[in-house]
Amino acid sequence: MILVNEKVINGIKYNANLTFPNECCGFLSGKRRKQLLNIDKYHPCENISNLPKQEFKINPVCHIKLQKKLRSLDREVIGVYHSHPNGALELSKKDIYYFGDNNLLWFIIALLDANKSNVIAYMKKNDIKEKFMTCEYNIKYE
Repeated sequence: MILVNEKVINGIKYNANLTFPNECCGFLSGKRRKQLLNIDKYHPCENISNLPKQEFKINPVCHIKLQKKLRSLDREVIGVYHSHPNGALELSKKDIYYFGDNNLLWFIIALLDANKSNVIAYMKKNDIKEKFMTCEYNIKYE
């Protein structure tokens, strides 16, 4: 089961709108307990891609700093998020190519316009390269 704090969903949507027409990107963190993934924070990172309207590349310095910070908080990176300013919910060819970690979820924020967006989560299917499945997640309201 995947639980996502409502503030996380609202935050990544805000981040996507803020960076439009470029792709936003960042990490999702929380606790992993057996079959429960509890995502309670989002961490925006700089998109250092040379083509930010078409792809994302997370600044590795952001990743390293976050990993160090999370270790001391008994948290871990559970997922990556990025936006698709073209409104597409599907993984792009580049997303599929770079989706290497079987333990990470990938959240895509598909921007339909300035006030409307959809969020979908993916994970690798049975460790098979280029096979993915969408994941249902539940929003945790506080």
